[in-house]
Amino acid sequence: VTALDIGVLRIKYEQKWLVIILFGGFVEVKDNQVTIVSNDIEDTAKIKFETAKAELTEAFQTLDVAQTVKEKIRASEELKKASARVQAAMYLQ
Repeated sequence: VTALDIGVLRIKYEQKWLVIILFGGFVEVKDNQVTIVSNDIEDTAKIKFETAKAELTEAFQTLDVAQTVKEKIRASEELKKASARVQAAMYLQ
């Protein structure tokens, strides 16, 4: 069992790649079977690359001006989410 951070999961199912954004959680690999328990997921079907890229730029700017520890943690998490959306959008193109 290991912890998962925010990121992209790609699964090949019936000859098609599914792209999902995971918002943390845990994964276990046992007897050639993978079990994932995630805090939350985001469907990537409606993600547009240009929108995701703009959100990533905004997330960098928000992190840059964050002052308190709490603001920096939140901004860092939003940056990870925005980065995952850009990555997912690139896979979907």
